[in-house]
Amino acid sequence: MAYVNILSFFFLMLVSCSLKRSDIVGMYSAVSYLNTYDTILIKKGGDYERKVYDKSKNLALKMNGKWEYENGALVMHSFFLNLDRDIVAFPELLADTSMSMEVQIERNGGQFKFCTGYLNNQNCYQKVK
Repeated sequence: MAYVNILSFFFLMLVSCSLKRSDIVGMYSAVSYLNTYDTILIKKGGDYERKVYDKSKNLALKMNGKWEYENGALVMHSFFLNLDRDIVAFPELLADTSMSMEVQIERNGGQFKFCTGYLNNQNCYQKVK
């Protein structure tokens, strides 16, 4: 089992490292969120735009940040960690945008995704265009 995990890790690193900055640029949307609708637009020049809507589709957060891609990792600065919590009941969650988030971009065929959750395949975003 450990052998399979090691092979999977190296395969992921090989695939991630082969990505170019131009591959990463585009719109990403949160997958399977129930309390929020979240989009991240990664732009060519190193900026990103983020919009988070509550479950009633009201815009709750619009922000901009910087991103960089180094050594196979996407780093987004001034990042809001959206764990799909109820932002209507707890609007103070939206104030925490001071962290940076480093993620690995996964490519499966023509699909790109990254995950920001604490567990594997949790709080994932998929490239939609």
